[in-house]
Formats: sequence, structure tokens, C-alpha cells
Amino acid sequence: MSIMKVILKVPAAFLAPFILCFFFLLYNIIADIIVSNSLNTYFTLAGQILGVFLIYIYALPIYLLIGIPISLIIERVNKGVRWINYSLGGMAGGLFLYFMNSNLQDLDGTFFLMAAAGLSYYFSLVFLEKLVQILRNKED
Repeated sequence: MSIMKVILKVPAAFLAPFILCFFFLLYNIIADIIVSNSLNTYFTLAGQILGVFLIYIYALPIYLLIGIPISLIIERVNKGVRWINYSLGGMAGGLFLYFMNSNLQDLDGTFFLMAAAGLSYYFSLVFLEKLVQILRNKED
């Protein structure tokens, strides 16, 4: 594993909560359409900014403390499809946090959100890897 891939994991951890906010927005829209057969979600700019801010405050330390080590393990093992490994890593990190903070009574729909957290880290990492690759090709 190159040093550049290791260094990219930190900026990816700062970018991933924004992608996670986008996943949460999609999840809420789809759930609203499925439950009520219409889109009754009202968006306000202040509400969206506050939501992104709150998710960022809570998600950033988790990505830094749990996401980066899990990502290093995934890259070290390097077996199977990469995005599936990151989804499973998100579920493993989410289950770890869940076991540390609460009981097992309301674990019904959170697996999707845990996988979305892992995928958001994966997408931010892939975006940064492609960006570095494009910038390197421009230099040559």
C-alpha cells in the first residue's frame, strides 16, 4: 500500500460526512414516498444546514477513530469487491458503536444506514484517488 493511499484516508474522513448527509436525504425522500405515496418533505435552508452540521459533528470523530482503521484493514486484506468490503466495514463499525451505547431492542432499520456510512467513506476515498490520479497525469 502506497503512502499516498494512507494519506488520502484522512481527507476522505472529512469529506465522507457530507456524502453521508446526501445518503440520508435520499433515504428520507424514498421512505417518505413509500410510506405516504407522496413527497411531503418540506425543505428549508436553515433546517438543511443545521442537519448537515449535526451529522458532521457526530460523524467526523467516528470516521476518524473507526473509519480510518477499518479502511486500513480493508486495504491490507484486499479480498473481494472493494465497495462491498466498505459496506460491511461500515456495518461492523456501526455495530461496535451500537453495542457500546445501547441494547439490541431497536436494531431493525439501522443496517442500511451503517452500510451507507461505509459507502460514503468509500465514495469519498475513490473520488480523492481519482482526483490525485488526474492531477498526476496533468503533470506528466
